[in-house]
Amino acid sequence: MAGPLVQVNVRDDEVILALQRLPRKVQTAVMDKLETIMSGIREDIFQGLPGKYLDPTTIRSGVLKQGSSIIGYIESTDKSGHYEIVPVKAKMLRFIAKDGEKVVTQHVWHPYLKGSPLIASKMAELKPWIEDQIQDALIAAL
Repeated sequence: MAGPLVQVNVRDDEVILALQRLPRKVQTAVMDKLETIMSGIREDIFQGLPGKYLDPTTIRSGVLKQGSSIIGYIESTDKSGHYEIVPVKAKMLRFIAKDGEKVVTQHVWHPYLKGSPLIASKMAELKPWIEDQIQDALIAAL
């Protein structure tokens, strides 16, 4: 007996769909849906903390077709350098450093956030939803 028509594999930064003998119309519908899903996840990463501090130019999403597989991906490139944090409603910044020391200063230089951990976390959180969306797209296209 043949295996399933579609195998869905959600990873840290990509969704891989292994398609088995599906009509081109169905493949196109699934690709379009996956493009919408990946684009939505990319946008969702920037909502709330800490995602709102990411540079949107460092995160890309897309969909590729390779043989009988469709791959949706979200890719992050790390931004080098630092940015300055200054007080907005006070004269000084006050916080506790990693070593437990209390710090009071007028500004700090903070390294840019890395997007990869946020992407992996978001993909893990949304895995059941992604699988349901792909299944719904297949049902609608058949």
